[in-house]
Amino acid sequence: MRIKFLAYGVCFALGAYISPVEPEPAPRPKIFPVPQAITIYAKEDGQFEARIYLKNRGNLPAVSTEVLCQLFREKTRLLTHTTTAGILLPREKVAVFCPLGRLKHGKFRLKVSVTYDGRYSSVVKWFRLPGANIRAVHPHMEIRPLAPYPDKPFSIRIGYVNNGDIVSEPTPIALNIFQGEEKVYGPDMRILSPLEPDEEYALLYDVPGLPAGKFRIVIQIDPEGRITEKYEKDNVFEKSLHIKRKMLSFPLNQIEEGEKMWRNL
Repeated sequence: MRIKFLAYGVCFALGAYISPVEPEPAPRPKIFPVPQAITIYAKEDGQFEARIYLKNRGNLPAVSTEVLCQLFREKTRLLTHTTTAGILLPREKVAVFCPLGRLKHGKFRLKVSVTYDGRYSSVVKWFRLPGANIRAVHPHMEIRPLAPYPDKPFSIRIGYVNNGDIVSEPTPIALNIFQGEEKVYGPDMRILSPLEPDEEYALLYDVPGLPAGKFRIVIQIDPEGRITEKYEKDNVFEKSLHIKRKMLSFPLNQIEEGEKMWRNL
């Protein structure tokens, strides 16, 4: 047993002596943008800006560091900005700033690429900006009278709510009434005043008389699409309207007299 352990010890010593020694890595800079330290914020003038921290994780200074910022919304590139960070010492962390311009609600992708001393590194940060959203409240559409008379004016009261998370802009709203594919009334354009989040407001429309028939009341919020909202798919709201023909009614005594005259013929 002792001889066996002695043989193992000799083999281990020879292996340690014969195995080559790995050389130490060559000193060089390593510049990386810190993903957790990328901050998107709005300035006082309404412009957005990105603050990006760079850190030299190498053991040599980085002499020339260039930072390229590219901002995307879905697949569309909105802007490209290039800046320099100067000399970064080992273990040093510095901040660079990238202007993003005026941004509205949406989901964005910021790609930060760093080029230094012939080397390259990059990181991607996704962020979303809050927005307002105006939509018609279905239970708050009221028609007065409930059963409009043919060719008589009536009124429509429609409630709107901002179910976004910031104050809305003045929002144009168009009301149209269709009979089949033919427009018989509208557009009745209104400007909805800014609403706080979860605030509601109602608009009253006075409609002239319409003939008997079946109609569609169509509400279009921001019909020209100039305002970027949190949800764009709830900007059209429809409600059916049926104006019935009124049956002629006679007093009971006139009906009895008519029956007597019919019998005497």
